Amino acid sequence: IAEGTTVTISQGVLFGFPPSFTVILDGDTDGINDDVDNCPSIANANQQDTDNDGTGDVCDETPNGDTDPNDLDGDGTVNDEDPSPEGGFACKLFDDGRFVCG
Repeated sequence: IAEGTTVTISQGVLFGFPPSFTVILDGDTDGINDDVDNCPSIANANQQDTDNDGTGDVCDETPNGDTDPNDLDGDGTVNDEDPSPEGGFACKLFDDGRFVCG
């Protein structure tokens, strides 16, 4: 089922009307629906976008509008590679076999 799809259930009737619902996705489970999330693949509930380019800082390679790689939490690991780009500590095993902590 694709996001935004309205599904009507044909078996059963609720007060004379067939029940229906709309599918809304939040792939990164940060509480912001994917259709309005400025970084739908990485959790960033605060939706910070320092350079106002429409891409959340945790997904933005250059959140300040410069050309330097993004390391939002200053731990030395750029956000794309950082398992916890907004701070804290976590580890992640990447598909290519790398194991990164930060």
